[in-house]
Amino acid sequence: MPRQRVAAGSQGRTASMVAFLPHAPLGHNPVRTSMFPGPGSLLKGLLFCLSISLSLGQDILLVKYPKATLQKQEGETLNLNCTVDYDQNRCEDIHAHWCKLTLNAGCPELTDTSVYLIQVSEKILGNGVNRSRLVALSFNRLTFGDRGTFQCNAECGGNGLSARGNLIKLSVKKADPKRNPLNNCGILRAEVIAIALHFLFLFACSTLYLC
Repeated sequence: MPRQRVAAGSQGRTASMVAFLPHAPLGHNPVRTSMFPGPGSLLKGLLFCLSISLSLGQDILLVKYPKATLQKQEGETLNLNCTVDYDQNRCEDIHAHWCKLTLNAGCPELTDTSVYLIQVSEKILGNGVNRSRLVALSFNRLTFGDRGTFQCNAECGGNGLSARGNLIKLSVKKADPKRNPLNNCGILRAEVIAIALHFLFLFACSTLYLC
């Protein structure tokens, strides 16, 4: 480490002292700091803000029901239930409904009461502010055309906040004509007529002594 001599005079006397000046070792580059955050810090900040906004949104409006893949057959019944929890003070004019996903029209609301039975009920939770709405969609008799993907959505009319539920995939199998009892009515009717004619013939024979 280099030395530097500094002379100082005090009351006619000359004194000398040696000062050791530190310096960076050879080949060492000092680390530079910046007041601007890097890309990693910005990404963490955005994710943190997004998580806060999502948690706040779930406190105001939340759609609840499990994700499912259903396999049904034509003629069977089906009930889909959707529960929507919301804060009445911060979510006014709530609209909750079932919809069916399409390729071109998005997810239009199901409103045809001739095909679906739609029932809506609501209850007030313990604190009197939060409420829970139940939207039930029922199929009295499934057809092959009812197959597809269904979803329950909800929107707040006041602040525009929306929430979407899980996807429910429904596949409907065409009924087997051989197992359809309605298709067997003609066969059963013919068998009954044949048996009746047989007994009638035997009765006539025994009465007229023809047999």
